[in-house]
Amino acid sequence: MTETDFLVEYIFVVLNASMKNWVAAKIFRRFMEKLDFDMIGHESKRKAIIEASLKYRGWFVSLQRAPDKLAFLETLPWIGEATKYRLVRNLGIDVAKPDRHLLRVARRFGYNDVQEMRRELSEVTGDRVGVVDLALWRACEQGIMRLG
Repeated sequence: MTETDFLVEYIFVVLNASMKNWVAAKIFRRFMEKLDFDMIGHESKRKAIIEASLKYRGWFVSLQRAPDKLAFLETLPWIGEATKYRLVRNLGIDVAKPDRHLLRVARRFGYNDVQEMRRELSEVTGDRVGVVDLALWRACEQGIMRLG
């Protein structure tokens, strides 16, 4: 992972926060093609991405040195309790994001914790936790898996 990879993943996660994935992906693609901050309509997300474009190198170094990567990420603008998991997963660290879809899946199948469910499914399937996370999320997001 490079500093630039970190910045790109940060931008994607910020744009995606509290938004449908397909909408965020469309905005992200347009932004990455033109690199025009005015294309980001949400003012505080735009400010966070501008700040990131100025500070990402230092943030990347701090992330590499941080003993608790999740805690460090949560200090960044627009990265909160849930989005820190998405960002760290996208950066290649094997965790699962406990979003609303996956919390329902975990509860439905008797798990107390999303991480526990994904670790177990990862062991059974032989896939990384992040792969299990993404597969379950996509199934819920696309309505393939309905839980009530």
